[in-house]
Amino acid sequence: WHRAAVLVSLIAVLHQALGYSGGPGYKNSFVRPTGGTCDTANGATSGWTYDSDGYATDTNGAGCYYNCTNVDTACGDITSSDCCIFYPEEIHTDVHELNDLGSFAEVCDHAKWDSEDHILNWCHGQNVSKYFSIWGGMVSYQSACKTHFVTDPCEGTVITKPVGYTLESWATTSQLKWDGLTCDTDDGGTNEYGNAIQNVETINLNEHSISCSLETTNMSALTYVETIDLSQNDIYGKLPDWVGHMSHLTKLSLNNNRISGSLPDAWSGAVLLVELEIYRNKITGTIPSAWFQTISSGTCTGSSDSHMATLRKFKASNNSLVGPMPDNMACSDLTELDVSHNDFHSDLPDFQYFTLLQTLKLNGQEKGFTGTLASTIGSATALTYLDISGNNITGTLPSNLASLALLTTFKVNDNLMHGYIPSLPSSLTTVDFSGSKNDWWCP
Repeated sequence: WHRAAVLVSLIAVLHQALGYSGGPGYKNSFVRPTGGTCDTANGATSGWTYDSDGYATDTNGAGCYYNCTNVDTACGDITSSDCCIFYPEEIHTDVHELNDLGSFAEVCDHAKWDSEDHILNWCHGQNVSKYFSIWGGMVSYQSACKTHFVTDPCEGTVITKPVGYTLESWATTSQLKWDGLTCDTDDGGTNEYGNAIQNVETINLNEHSISCSLETTNMSALTYVETIDLSQNDIYGKLPDWVGHMSHLTKLSLNNNRISGSLPDAWSGAVLLVELEIYRNKITGTIPSAWFQTISSGTCTGSSDSHMATLRKFKASNNSLVGPMPDNMACSDLTELDVSHNDFHSDLPDFQYFTLLQTLKLNGQEKGFTGTLASTIGSATALTYLDISGNNITGTLPSNLASLALLTTFKVNDNLMHGYIPSLPSSLTTVDFSGSKNDWWCP
């Protein structure tokens, strides 16, 4: 009874992972005849029996039929080509993660493929993936991922297969692991079959010709993921809230896509995020102040367990972000901030409390930062690179720039500034004061 209950639970999750919704040609359960013993099933030479709960298993208990569309009401032979065998004992990946990965694949696994492209090989029940191998020095493009054929994402073991399908001889288990994933067993425990549960910790699908909207996906169950790289694809639509559920995520790369819409407040839940790369998209709106703790006179208040207190690198250039930039971004570990080539038509932020900041790029705004460069910039003593060129900044340069003793690059060209140039740090190797809009005076 317990084994049957476990199978019901697992197959329900698997069906959901594969996107089966009870439509034509599918049944969201095992075959359930009235009982009895079947001598043959789809030409099988060994006996197949149905247990008390209706699962068709072979005499060794090695597999279960399910998803059959042409089966007698009792113990007739199973003849449908859509009929599959389910091997729950071959599941190693956490079933909730398998569910979300399968849903993602249903939406996004439409990779173009040729001799130059990466190949997305996810055997998730849809015959849309390709796998390549080398035969006699020639590249041969093949697919082991037939319709209704599913492998375990982390181990590559066969979870389901059509009854009549024989796996290609070249398709080893290691080749049938889902492309771009790395997994570990550190936190998973064991499942009902004694397998160490594996959790996905890295998703790297950079340059995989993926074309889909993340808004229609949900990977919130992958709470152990540390790195997601979906950069340089054709991802479009709005950013999903589920990133905020990834409590172990340290790096997210979505750059070089067609993503639009605003940055979700819900991402504040990604409390271990260190690197966020969203440059070269079509993202609009402001940087959410909800991501960071509240700041007052340099003191940050509010729980760091619900904010991005560990964020070090924020790269959001070449979007359509607008100001103002939140002052409480200082309530993080920011060392690199690049929001160049956006639409920040607002005053420069006060960088007095950005004491860890090393690289600051605010250049090339469409409408341009306004206001002045305040003397509080002298408190950002870790700065090595400062570029505020191509804006509408007015006023004079602060007299304490020499206190930025580590600064090697300083660019203020193409603004509306004027006045005498003060003493500069001796560490500077690159300086640019050019541009006809600036009006510098000689001493």
